[in-house]
Amino acid sequence: PIKLLEPLSDIIKEERHAPDKRISRMQALLVANVKKGNVSPMFLNLLGLLNLVNQHSAKNGTQISHLGATFAEEFIGRDSQVKKNTAEWRQMKQSATNVMMELISNIYKMFPLQGNEEEKKASKEETKKKEEEEEE
Repeated sequence: PIKLLEPLSDIIKEERHAPDKRISRMQALLVANVKKGNVSPMFLNLLGLLNLVNQHSAKNGTQISHLGATFAEEFIGRDSQVKKNTAEWRQMKQSATNVMMELISNIYKMFPLQGNEEEKKASKEETKKKEEEEEE
């Protein structure tokens, strides 16, 4: 995903005041790169798992900043040409951390779970049915 670091970082900066547009653009970039084989679907699964860890942060003591920083180096990759502990490396890691936090936080907005959508629809239909029964 290192090739996506700059484009994703740019989207975050450009759309910082428009979250829906930011999420939509990030999703389009990820989908295009999955189709090209530049991003593994397993990476998206990892983001989903990290999102779940983040959702339960009150119980597990994890913070989104820790998740982002921990996986930023994996996002950059081991084959980066930039030497560690240089100013350039720190800047790249900070950018990767910001991108990872954004991806972790919004992965299910970009790629909603099918089951969740079906459950929401069923729940709405059930509520509507109960309301109709109460009116009768």
